[in-house]
Amino acid sequence: RRALVESEGTLFVFVVKDHRVEKRPVVPGIMQNRWIEIRSGVSIGEAVVTDRAYSLEDGLEVEVDEEGVTNS
Repeated sequence: RRALVESEGTLFVFVVKDHRVEKRPVVPGIMQNRWIEIRSGVSIGEAVVTDRAYSLEDGLEVEVDEEGVTNS
Protein backbone atom coordinates (compact mmCIF):
# COMPACT_ATOMS: atom_id res chain seq x y z
CA ARG A 1 0.00 0.00 0.00
CA ARG A 2 2.94 2.37 0.51
CA ALA A 3 3.55 2.41 -3.23
CA LEU A 4 0.05 3.72 -4.00
CA VAL A 5 -0.74 7.39 -4.43
CA GLU A 6 -4.33 8.57 -4.83
CA SER A 7 -5.24 11.64 -6.86
CA GLU A 8 -8.76 12.67 -7.84
CA GLY A 9 -10.10 9.18 -7.17
CA THR A 10 -7.46 7.39 -9.26
CA LEU A 11 -4.69 5.19 -7.83
CA PHE A 12 -1.16 5.59 -9.18
CA VAL A 13 2.29 4.08 -8.66
CA PHE A 14 5.67 5.41 -9.72
CA VAL A 15 7.78 3.15 -11.93
CA VAL A 16 11.52 3.78 -12.42
CA LYS A 17 12.48 3.85 -16.08
CA ASP A 18 15.71 5.29 -17.53
CA HIS A 19 16.60 7.05 -14.23
CA ARG A 20 13.25 8.86 -14.09
CA VAL A 21 9.99 8.08 -12.33
CA GLU A 22 6.91 7.56 -14.43
CA LYS A 23 3.49 8.05 -12.81
CA ARG A 24 1.20 5.19 -13.84
CA PRO A 25 -2.51 4.74 -13.16
CA VAL A 26 -3.21 1.26 -11.82
CA VAL A 27 -6.27 -0.92 -11.34
CA PRO A 28 -6.34 -2.56 -7.90
CA GLY A 29 -7.63 -6.06 -7.32
CA ILE A 30 -7.82 -8.03 -4.10
CA MET A 31 -6.97 -6.05 -0.95
CA GLN A 32 -5.82 -8.01 2.09
CA ASN A 33 -4.21 -6.48 5.20
CA ARG A 34 -1.32 -4.39 3.87
CA TRP A 35 -1.18 -6.03 0.44
CA ILE A 36 -3.01 -4.97 -2.72
CA GLU A 37 -3.08 -6.88 -5.97
CA ILE A 38 -2.41 -4.66 -9.00
CA ARG A 39 -4.45 -5.97 -11.92
CA SER A 40 -3.10 -3.59 -14.55
CA GLY A 41 -0.80 -0.61 -14.98
CA VAL A 42 2.58 -2.25 -14.34
CA SER A 43 4.34 -5.28 -15.77
CA ILE A 44 6.28 -8.06 -14.08
CA GLY A 45 9.89 -7.00 -13.58
CA GLU A 46 9.28 -3.25 -13.53
CA ALA A 47 10.75 -1.37 -10.56
CA VAL A 48 8.00 0.27 -8.50
CA VAL A 49 8.85 2.90 -5.87
CA THR A 50 7.53 1.64 -2.52
CA ASP A 51 8.73 4.33 -0.10
CA ARG A 52 7.83 8.04 -0.03
CA ALA A 53 5.98 7.77 -3.35
CA TYR A 54 3.71 10.65 -2.27
CA SER A 55 6.72 13.02 -2.52
CA LEU A 56 7.46 12.22 -6.18
CA GLU A 57 6.41 13.92 -9.40
CA ASP A 58 6.12 12.43 -12.87
CA GLY A 59 9.43 12.71 -14.75
CA LEU A 60 11.57 13.38 -11.67
CA GLU A 61 15.16 12.20 -12.16
CA VAL A 62 16.26 9.58 -9.62
CA GLU A 63 19.22 7.35 -8.87
CA VAL A 64 18.92 3.70 -7.96
CA ASP A 65 21.46 2.19 -5.56
CA GLU A 66 21.65 -0.80 -3.23
CA GLU A 67 19.25 0.88 -0.80
CA GLY A 68 16.71 1.86 -3.44
CA VAL A 69 15.73 5.05 -5.22
CA THR A 70 16.95 8.51 -4.24
CA ASN A 71 16.16 11.90 -5.75
CA SER A 72 19.00 13.27 -7.87
